[in-house]
Amino acid sequence: MKEEQHWKIPDEIASLDKASTLKKLSPFWREYRDKDKVYIDGTISKLLPSGRDDFIEDKTGKAYYFNFNAAKCNRNKLVMGTKVLFVIGERLDKKKNVWKKNAVEVKLG
Repeated sequence: MKEEQHWKIPDEIASLDKASTLKKLSPFWREYRDKDKVYIDGTISKLLPSGRDDFIEDKTGKAYYFNFNAAKCNRNKLVMGTKVLFVIGERLDKKKNVWKKNAVEVKLG
């Protein structure tokens, strides 16, 4: 039978409260989560009247919808012609009941 391995949590971490632990570990988690992410170059190509949604066009001319909730920067900087970086994600188009590729994690490029 294989013996279980037990890990000892360093005292400096074990003594932290929840908020301090999250603050200390968040940079590590972000780096680990994002290590394989591929950002795509794009340009804000169309602003929708709602003021909450836009389209980003990549270098090949393909347009991707994005919602300002996907912005990782000051929304006021995202205007027509702004160069951005983004990741492609999927969301369900409820009206058509199909999955579509969207721009997410939009940041200034």
